[in-house]
Amino acid sequence: MVRLKERTKRVLKWLGLVILIITAIYLFFTKLIKYVAPFLLAFLIMISIERLVSFLQRRLKFPRSIAVAISLLFFVAAVGGILVLTFYKLINELWRLALEIARMDFNPIIEYFESLFEKGQDLFFSLPDSLIATIEQTLEMSIPKLSQIASEIASWLMGIVMGMIDFVKFLPDVLVFIIVMMVSAYFMSRDRRQISEFLSERIPAN
Repeated sequence: MVRLKERTKRVLKWLGLVILIITAIYLFFTKLIKYVAPFLLAFLIMISIERLVSFLQRRLKFPRSIAVAISLLFFVAAVGGILVLTFYKLINELWRLALEIARMDFNPIIEYFESLFEKGQDLFFSLPDSLIATIEQTLEMSIPKLSQIASEIASWLMGIVMGMIDFVKFLPDVLVFIIVMMVSAYFMSRDRRQISEFLSERIPAN
């Protein structure tokens, strides 16, 4: 029977611990994060509203459950207001840009390109026949590339449309996520003292 040295045992123990930690992190971010994320965000919300909850309890003498409910409503209103304002500004700027483009006069640009095309056509037919044949051959070779580019652009636009459809399909999941997060934040904040005492009893100080 092979007996390992103490140093080798320690190295193997640390190596096993590192492998275990890496495996746990991998499983967390690949398998468990979508289930744990609402509760992690709920914990962050609980921390962010704790001062307001304490203020409502101490100064206005509200029960903790009511103070938590009011604080959560204030948090949702603040975050929702910021998001709505951001989207409003973005849509407003895009709308203004669209109106400016619609008011632009493109006739001079169109006339310029028409005159340029006519000059190019006259120049093309004034070239030697051999050079015209070479240009036509080059254009024929370029047609498949142009078709490929058009196909890629169409695929890109279709990807955007499908992405928007997937986002609409994903909205119910987002709604469930938000509901679970807010309910968890409410109970975490309301029962914060009981949760802290429970964890203190289960986790030794040393």
